[in-house]
Amino acid sequence: MSKPINAITKGDLDALVAAKARETNELEFKGALPFKPTKGQPETADRWIVKGDRVGDLARDEILAELVAFANADGGTLVLGLHETKGEPRVADRLETLPHCEALALRLVDAAEDVVEPRLPLLMAQGVVADATGAGYVVLRAAKSHNGPHRLRTTREFYVRRGERAAKMDVREIKDLTLSLARFGDSIERMFAEREAASDAWWQRTQAISTAGNKAPIQVRATAVPLVAHQVAYLTSRPELWWRGQPFKITIDGQEMRSTYPSLDYAQDPKPRLRSLTLAPDSQERQRFFHRVLRSDGLIEFFLSHARYEKGGSDYGSDIYFDWIAQLIAGTLCQIEHLRKHTGSDNLPYGIELELRGLNGCRVFLYGENKFATHGATDAEYKTLLPRLTVGSRSEFDTLLSTFLLDISNACGRHWQNAVTAPWDALLPRGA
Repeated sequence: MSKPINAITKGDLDALVAAKARETNELEFKGALPFKPTKGQPETADRWIVKGDRVGDLARDEILAELVAFANADGGTLVLGLHETKGEPRVADRLETLPHCEALALRLVDAAEDVVEPRLPLLMAQGVVADATGAGYVVLRAAKSHNGPHRLRTTREFYVRRGERAAKMDVREIKDLTLSLARFGDSIERMFAEREAASDAWWQRTQAISTAGNKAPIQVRATAVPLVAHQVAYLTSRPELWWRGQPFKITIDGQEMRSTYPSLDYAQDPKPRLRSLTLAPDSQERQRFFHRVLRSDGLIEFFLSHARYEKGGSDYGSDIYFDWIAQLIAGTLCQIEHLRKHTGSDNLPYGIELELRGLNGCRVFLYGENKFATHGATDAEYKTLLPRLTVGSRSEFDTLLSTFLLDISNACGRHWQNAVTAPWDALLPRGA
């Protein structure tokens, strides 16, 4: 299923029912609760069907076992309310609505928080309402996890997708998966380290072209890396995967900032490079430099660098404005979401890292450089890597921006716990 989960409609489910067979094992269909009784499970309807107050323990565990199995394998989608045929190979058969489907979706997400350990890094749920009573279907998507292997606390069992079923993992499989995840975790660290080294090299060039008597240089880097193995085939021949944004403004606690920098450059077309699409100025000697890249391994980076600028009578320290930083982060998030949507991998988890650099007592401004400015000052020579954050669904993007603001302010000796928002609906049209 290639549509983002928040775009799935009843018509999409009807189309699934009409399908004669599934093309992959990534989609599991389940009928109305409970599922086919196993191991003494009663033939009665689940408590959610009868009373609507909570999901019964047996149905809850079977649903979550399927999600855990997806997370421990390659990820997948679970549809509740869509029955399969009993014969093999199983195909979509009929729909049967579930009461209060949107509330059911929320209950299952809450149950996953309580029952699955360690926590699933990216779990999305949506109720698809089919009638005026609120009855409908539930679509659950679990990403392949970098934080496994996962198990159910209630059964103490680990599950994995094996063929068309969720199966219990044996000790050997648990060990193998643990080692495999550890090895890939090392490769993620190498990718981030590579980008930090490239940033170090660029910082040396930036300082080399600085001019005495002007403001000190700054550098901001936002790098996002898939947390599971991911390859984009034929990237350089697929320009539609490049997110072309538009100038936009960041809002902090309801106050819209004046600047549209650096988002003014987001609409530019990329150039193909070795297994990547890249935007960079023709000259590397420019005092203001914006760069972005999308690689076939899924790496995404937005990069901003200023040499010394704006002449003055003496050396000035570096000044960084938070709305610049927030626009850089927002652009990175938009490219992640755009790539997810156009490659049918909207449950692909990402990790994002932010790096800030400056000189001579770097100052970070919250509302602009004027007498009402609020800023935090850093040490004379400033480089910081903020704690990495996991990029979940689009609904969490504003929370990510606000968390970065809090971390930046803490690094500067301040505490700015402000709500930061971006115009996501304009930047990421749902129908595009």
